[in-house]
Amino acid sequence: MVVTDVGGNPEAVLHEVTGLVVPAGSPVELGEALLDLATDERKRRDYGAAAALRAREVFSVDACVKAYKELYASLS
Repeated sequence: MVVTDVGGNPEAVLHEVTGLVVPAGSPVELGEALLDLATDERKRRDYGAAAALRAREVFSVDACVKAYKELYASLS
């Protein structure tokens, strides 16, 4: 995945771990990142596997419920 560094993108996509994060408003860097992934099967496979694992560990329903429970418990 290639994303720009706006909103929650940098939280969701870890640069050079689960994808590539480029500066917003930088079409040259965006194009370079897209070309990099398009021509590197190993990076696509490695980033994809890392992203799938991160999605399960951090963004799954179970992980989100656990995080909310911990937050609410810390407030009382």
